[in-house]
Parts: sequence; C-alpha cells; structure tokens
Amino acid sequence: MEARIFVIRWNLLEKLLKTLRAIRIASLGVLSLIATRTDNKRILSRHGHM
Repeated sequence: MEARIFVIRWNLLEKLLKTLRAIRIASLGVLSLIATRTDNKRILSRHGHM
C-alpha cells in the first residue's frame, strides 16, 4: 500500500517536472522571438536613418 502511494507521488512529480520543463522551453522561445524582433526593428530603424 505504501509502495503504491510512493509510485503515485513519483508519477505526479515526473509530470510536474515535465510541465515545468515545457514551460521553461516555451518561455525561452518567446523571449528569443521578442529579442530577435527588437533587434530587427533596431536594424531597420538604423537603416532608415541612413
């Protein structure tokens, strides 16, 4: 009985870790997208002034 509870808790922990990893990857992707977008705007504005 205790072993079953341990397994259930372990499965929940694994799911939590997987979701956290997915969230981290998604947030990193969004941040990189925003960074590249701002860099592109900066480059475009710099060329526009020329």
